[in-house]
Amino acid sequence: MLMASQLLAVRRPKEAAPNLELARRICSVLPDMETNGPQGYHRRIARSLAMCKRFVGPFRGTKNFFDIHELFFDSTGIRLETFFPLLFGCLSRFLKLDEQKKSTDLSDFGIEADFFRTCTAVTPETLANFFASVSADATLVAHEVQKRDPHHNEFTVLRNRPLFATNGFYVPIRRIFV
Repeated sequence: MLMASQLLAVRRPKEAAPNLELARRICSVLPDMETNGPQGYHRRIARSLAMCKRFVGPFRGTKNFFDIHELFFDSTGIRLETFFPLLFGCLSRFLKLDEQKKSTDLSDFGIEADFFRTCTAVTPETLANFFASVSADATLVAHEVQKRDPHHNEFTVLRNRPLFATNGFYVPIRRIFV
């Protein structure tokens, strides 16, 4: 959940000391490696699940513990137990890229909330919160870019909201960010 580009994507001046300059260069490459690395979406989801479920328990009750489930819900209005399956379901929509390339039907290149119509346990409000948290329209993307002023290898704006929203239709900006 904490990707290298979010933590290290800052412009840093060249360093005089060789070891510090090497560290600066490594930090400048890490965001690209995280974004363009060989990891697939299933590994990223598994990593996030493990961080949220397996590794949190031992820290409960300690001085600096914070409840990520509660913070996530307060921030998005979605329970993590619901978010991950929705994310996985959304990603499954974009797995057959070769078939999509052959299609001339625009609806094959995106997803609508109706995709989840058979999931009766998921309320329309939860779906709206889900798509609001993973998508952005042109106005919101432009606002985020202006606000953050990202440097050339920072993709957090695209990573944070990997779906482009237009009239209730959501298209992946790039499959790697989904």
